[in-house]
Amino acid sequence: VIESPDGLRTLSERLDPSREQLCTSVCQTIANVAEAPEARPLLAECGAVARLASIHGEQAHPDIVRRSAAEALRQCQFAHLPFQPLPGRTVDPADHP
Repeated sequence: VIESPDGLRTLSERLDPSREQLCTSVCQTIANVAEAPEARPLLAECGAVARLASIHGEQAHPDIVRRSAAEALRQCQFAHLPFQPLPGRTVDPADHP
């Protein structure tokens, strides 16, 4: 996907929240691609990160789609361990001493 011409752009264009199963599958694929550190800036450049943030921020989308977008977004923005909390979730400091 990274090496194919326009592969990431084409993938990010498939992020259609009205097609729940397709959108969640594409979110998972993007999260998997973002496991490669070199893919993360490319995902931002092709608009995938912005699209994921938009999907996650839209309350009208189904929860499963929004959660999938949040998981993919977190992986795209990964910099170091531990993982940052999922977008939209708060962390209880007592849980993380």
